[in-house]
Amino acid sequence: MHRESGFSLIEIMMVVAIIGILSTIAFPIFTAARATARRNVCIANLAQIDSAKEQYACEHGGGTNMIPTWDDILPYIKDAASRLYCPAQPRDAATFSNSYVVNAIGLDPRCIVSPGDTNAPDHSLLHKSLQ
Repeated sequence: MHRESGFSLIEIMMVVAIIGILSTIAFPIFTAARATARRNVCIANLAQIDSAKEQYACEHGGGTNMIPTWDDILPYIKDAASRLYCPAQPRDAATFSNSYVVNAIGLDPRCIVSPGDTNAPDHSLLHKSLQ
């Protein structure tokens, strides 16, 4: 008996079904990984802002009641204007001044992207130790 080479319709449908099942399992994992990566970048930015605030306070003799501005801490952050923004924000609208609030010396800076959104990831320095 001579069989022609190739795949039958059943074999092709089984492969497509298996790929569909695997992609159904994998897509939520990739989405969660992307959200975690964005949160980690935001937390790293917050840590950098906090460090810049502390450096500014040390050089200018500031206490805990001192509230530095963006212009005050920008010299302490390398290339801040072009890259320091929350990645959960749309790229075309993202800037450092509409992503973060500096706060006073002694208080953590905070991310202000989607402040009322319960689905937004929690970007704060409090979660830095939980990673």
